[in-house]
Amino acid sequence: MPQAELGVNLQARRSCRFAAASRSRRLVAAGQSSRLIAASRYRRYIAAVPILLAVGGALTAAQSAPARPVQTVSQPQVVGATFDDNAEARQLAADRADRRRREATTVPAAPTPTGTTTATAKPQPSRSSSTGNPRPNTQPAPVRASGSLAVVVNFALSQVGKPYVWGAAGPGAYDCSGLVMASFARIGIQLPHQSEAIAARGRYVPPSQWQAGTVLHWPGHVAIYLGGGRMVHAPHSGVPVSVANVYGSPTGYSMLG
Repeated sequence: MPQAELGVNLQARRSCRFAAASRSRRLVAAGQSSRLIAASRYRRYIAAVPILLAVGGALTAAQSAPARPVQTVSQPQVVGATFDDNAEARQLAADRADRRRREATTVPAAPTPTGTTTATAKPQPSRSSSTGNPRPNTQPAPVRASGSLAVVVNFALSQVGKPYVWGAAGPGAYDCSGLVMASFARIGIQLPHQSEAIAARGRYVPPSQWQAGTVLHWPGHVAIYLGGGRMVHAPHSGVPVSVANVYGSPTGYSMLG
């Protein structure tokens, strides 16, 4: 064999052996990488097992726990009331028994001094409810009033005996603020149809200065003072406009400014 051909064969054999060794090294390196990747995945799985077990236990406990009742909180409703019957019903319910007892008693009217006007209501027939229960005696006694307040008092007394109707302001029926509003309208004073608003409209008068025509205010109720510890008002459902003794501790207001 020629020397040149022998050299080529040796070179080819060396190249084959080198290529085979290189492929072997790459395969070994790839195998090591695969083993490292598999080991890393195994470690991550082992680390995740406690977390998965904890989550599964929590879900199982939540499913097995008894359902708690849902508590609902009702939201307050604000109702814009035009009239004051709801407030009257709440505030006057506790006073009805005391008021009826006081209405059953009579207080003699104070003597009329010279120079004052005496306002006397027309006699009103006794009314009875649909159930046949007798109405309280609504016959007013003479009272003292002067100036424009005499017109207010005289008109209010002329309505004695007319029924109480929620939201009514005459001429056939009244609620408490409706009677006061209609009475002062006779002298050109326009008042709101709500007891608290009427009190806010007036000027405070101490009890020692009350006179016939002073507006008396309780929470949710108003009346017109007659003097001598008496007043005219529309009490509540079932009781007509009537004259009664002043009860409790009302606040007095003048509507004349």
